Amino acid sequence: GQLTNFSAGQTVSCSGDSCTYVRSAAASDCRQTGDTTITDSLFADSTSVLGGLVLTGPRCSLNLDVAAPLPLSSSTFLVNNGKFESLQFDGNLNVGLYVTDDIELMDVSRRLRLPRGNLAVELMLTMERDSTPFSGLVGIYQQRANCLSGWKLSYSNTMDGNGGTTTFFFEVSLGDVGSGGARNAARLVYTFVPAIDIYRWIHVVGTYDGRNLTLYVDGQ
Repeated sequence: GQLTNFSAGQTVSCSGDSCTYVRSAAASDCRQTGDTTITDSLFADSTSVLGGLVLTGPRCSLNLDVAAPLPLSSSTFLVNNGKFESLQFDGNLNVGLYVTDDIELMDVSRRLRLPRGNLAVELMLTMERDSTPFSGLVGIYQQRANCLSGWKLSYSNTMDGNGGTTTFFFEVSLGDVGSGGARNAARLVYTFVPAIDIYRWIHVVGTYDGRNLTLYVDGQ
C-alpha cells in the first residue's frame, strides 16, 4: 500500500512489514541530483491512533558534513549502550520522524484524534552536543504568521564559563481563537544551571489539562 500523508514529491510505499520513503530531487531543499530513499522507514503506531512515524532522512544531501552510508534505513540510526536502545537524531542524516509534513493532508478521522483540550507527552533523551541553540523534540503543530496551532516540546543547551544552561520549552496552543484571530497560547520554560551533562539519560514529561501546563524533568 501507499501512505498519502506527505506533500507532493514524497511517497511512502509499503510491502509486507517494510515501508520505503522516497523524496524526489525536485522536492528536496536544494538542487541535489538524485532522489532520497530510506528503506524500513516506518515506525508502527501500536495504538492505531495517528498512524506510523516516517523517517525522512536529510533535507539536502549536498549540505551533509558527514559521508552518507547508503542506502539509508531506520537501522542506520538505532544505537544502544547494552541496556537501552534508542534512535539517534544528528541533525544531518536524521532530522526527525514525521506523521505528516502537513496536518491538512492527514485523513480526517485521524486529524480529529489530535489533542484539542488536554494531553500528556513523555520521552527519554540524551544530548550529544555541548551546544545546541534550539532543537525540537516532539510535537504536532502548524506554524503560520504570528500563530502557532498545536503543541511542541523542545530544548536548548548552551555552554559558557559558568557551566552553561539547559532549557526545556513546552508550548501549547489548543484553545479557542482569541482577539486578532490568534489562538490563546501558553508556554512553560524550565532551565537548569549548570547545564545537564551530555550523554546522560533525561526523563521529560509534559502535561496540559485544558488550563494548566506542567513540565517535569527527571521527576522535578
